[in-house]
Amino acid sequence: MKNHVSLDAIGEDTKPPESLPPFDKFFHGMYDHLEKMYDELMSKVTMMAPLLIKVEEILVASRSQRSPRLADYYRHWEKKLFDAVVEMTTANLETYSNFLRTKSPRFAIRSLLQMNDVVLDPEASVVLDGSIRVVRNLIDGTKRFVRFYK
Repeated sequence: MKNHVSLDAIGEDTKPPESLPPFDKFFHGMYDHLEKMYDELMSKVTMMAPLLIKVEEILVASRSQRSPRLADYYRHWEKKLFDAVVEMTTANLETYSNFLRTKSPRFAIRSLLQMNDVVLDPEASVVLDGSIRVVRNLIDGTKRFVRFYK
């Protein structure tokens, strides 16, 4: 599907360090973007069901979504949807991987000097957890796309 929604728009411009968003705002913005992306896609997918039912009604005078005569038709659209979700997820994971490898800063992390130690705020483990959560959200978002013909 050529017009899939992607993460390409997230953090593509390089900003001076003083204008970088804090870690939590940056990742919450990314999570919100993912949520909006999946909501938009689900609304499009939800609009497919009535169209498929109407086709079934016209062709076989049934509204069950279980007509054996249209089994191949439903399988075709399920496969198209599945392929589009796989393509979108793969592209977004690749974009996110490239995003993580970039050398330009995307968010701010404060470093504090406490006694003789340098302390990061947030800690490295929190940054890692936030980064992993994005991947988890990308994968878990695909669970919204359930089969409509079983």
